[in-house]
Amino acid sequence: MVLCLAGVKPNDGDWSPLDAFFFQKAAADKVLSSYVMDVLPDNTLILELIESVKGKDLSIANLLIENSHATSS
Repeated sequence: MVLCLAGVKPNDGDWSPLDAFFFQKAAADKVLSSYVMDVLPDNTLILELIESVKGKDLSIANLLIENSHATSS
C-alpha cells in the first residue's frame, strides 16, 4: 500500500533525510486520526493526519509547512 500526505510536497522535489526525521518525530508515539482524502488510479491513498491536543486538531501537514519541511501542494 502506498500512502501520501495530503496538502504537502517536498521543498526540493524529494524528501530530505531531515524532512523524514522531522516527520517521524512529529508522528511517533502519538494517537493520530487519519482521513482518506482521495484514492489515485494506482490505488495510492492520499491521507490527512491529525493529532488532537487538548481539544484542538493539529495537522501534521501544516506542522511540516510551518517548520519549513514542506510546501503546500
